[in-house]
Amino acid sequence: DICHANGWNVGDILEGENEVSRDRIRITAIGEAHVLARWLYADWPESSERLMSLDFREWRKVEK
Repeated sequence: DICHANGWNVGDILEGENEVSRDRIRITAIGEAHVLARWLYADWPESSERLMSLDFREWRKVEK
């Protein structure tokens, strides 16, 4: 629901911050309650896909 409400699609890169870090993910699949995504790190290759909820921080689209 969060993805559809914000117009986010597969392939979009989102950025979110918490108290200690700023993270980026690339959406690889969208489900009803969760997404599959890969964490993007500046100094590491992409992570494996992980099932995640987008509820734990405020996300914003930064790239496609």
